[in-house]
Amino acid sequence: MCYVRQKVWADVIDSAKKVLRCDPNNVKALYRRGMAQLRIGAVSEAKSDLMAAYKIDPKSKEIRKEIGLLKEKIAENKKKEKNAYGGFFGKVNMYGDKDVKDVKDVKDVPHDKRQ
Repeated sequence: MCYVRQKVWADVIDSAKKVLRCDPNNVKALYRRGMAQLRIGAVSEAKSDLMAAYKIDPKSKEIRKEIGLLKEKIAENKKKEKNAYGGFFGKVNMYGDKDVKDVKDVKDVPHDKRQ
């Protein structure tokens, strides 16, 4: 708990791992490790820990709050990826000065199978 208040996330993760070795279903350790992983950007690991904690204790307000933050982080990451890669392939013309025909136009072109 002390590491959480000090926001020393690596130590939070290490402490939670030690507890989880002895008791793999310890809700507090799963919650704290998931929370710390979310803070350092390990979203998929945080998701797995928080969902495991939620399955054990679905009524916990803290776990549900952290899952809400997780959902926001996932949405934020998707938005960043979309902005970074969205339209990238539409802007690149691999064939230089020639325009690429539409797929439906290509279907109408007769072709000789003996080529």
